[in-house]
Amino acid sequence: MKKIIQLIAIALLVSTSVSLQAQDKKVQKTTFECNLDCHKCEMKIMKEIPFEKGVKDVKVDLDKKEVTVEYKTSKNSDAQLKKALEKMGYVVTIKKEKPIK
Repeated sequence: MKKIIQLIAIALLVSTSVSLQAQDKKVQKTTFECNLDCHKCEMKIMKEIPFEKGVKDVKVDLDKKEVTVEYKTSKNSDAQLKKALEKMGYVVTIKKEKPIK
């Protein structure tokens, strides 16, 4: 009986561990509309945003005045990234969100 209980406990631990790892790998791609003016704006964003927690990729489109950020949802959020962009002096609106994994 003890062995059965131990096996069940081990199985629960393993399944919990796998579930937590799956959550950590969830990645989201969000596009922010910003008041970008020039290449200095692009360089400023490309210098700062990649160092925000969980950010995997950043793309700046000056023509469309958009910043697209791909990040781990377990480490960051749309609201936090918006706040980081606003802290840099930009007027920001969230344009679209797209879960990747």
